Amino acid sequence: MIFALQFEGLRAATVEIKPTADGQLYVAFQSYNDTSSSINVGQYTSGLNIHYYVGLANWAGVDLSPLQGSTSANLNVYVQEFLVPDLSGGGGTTSQPNLVSSSAGNFVMKVVALPGTPTAASMNDAWVKTNMIDAPGVGSVTLTTSGYATVNIGNTAANWISASVDAPRWLGFVGTGSAISPYTSIKLGTLEDVRALDGSTISYANPMYLSIPEPSVPGLLGCALISFVLGCRKRLKV
Repeated sequence: MIFALQFEGLRAATVEIKPTADGQLYVAFQSYNDTSSSINVGQYTSGLNIHYYVGLANWAGVDLSPLQGSTSANLNVYVQEFLVPDLSGGGGTTSQPNLVSSSAGNFVMKVVALPGTPTAASMNDAWVKTNMIDAPGVGSVTLTTSGYATVNIGNTAANWISASVDAPRWLGFVGTGSAISPYTSIKLGTLEDVRALDGSTISYANPMYLSIPEPSVPGLLGCALISFVLGCRKRLKV
C-alpha cells in the first residue's frame, strides 16, 4: 500500500510494507503461535527464568522494490500495552509477580535479523542467547508509551533486496532490559484483528510494517521554497 503527500507540486511517497507472517514463541515450551491478536515480547534475563516470549516476523516473498535505493528503512512497531509487575504482594523480583496492563512502561527491545528460517523446536533459551542476545542487532529501541515506534533497519533491508528472492527475511524481537523489572514485557500489534467469541471484530489490527522515513514538514517547506526560488530565477532570465 502506498500513500502520497502533495504540497505545492512536491510529492513525498510513504510505503507500508507488511510482513507475510508474524507471531510469538514461548521459550519455556518452545511453542510458536502465529494466530494470536498480539505478539508478546519478554526479556532474556540470563537464566533468572525461561518463562518469556520472543517475537518473530517474516518478509519472505514481499515486494521490497519501493525501498530500492533508499539508505533508510523504518521498521514501525505498534506497542499495544505494557505488562508491568505488581510487587505489592511481597517476595520482590525473586518470585513470579502478577502482571498489570499499562499504557506506559519502560522496555528496551532489541531487533535482530535472524539467520536462516527459525524453527520452534530449536528455539530454547540457549538459542535465544546465541542468535538474539549475543548476535549483532539490527537496532534497539526504548519503549515507554503505547503507539507506534520506529527502528531504522536500512542496512538489513538493503541486504534483503540484494540477496536472492528466496533468501530468509526473518526479524526477531526480544527484551534486553527494563528500569521497572526483569518481568516487564510488552504486547506488539500483529496482522490479526482482535475478535470476539462470535467472530465479530472488536478492534482492527495495528501490524508492524516497513517504510521509507517521511521527510519532515520543515524539510518539505524548504524544498518547496528552493523550487519556487529556482523557478523565479529561470523566469527572470527569460
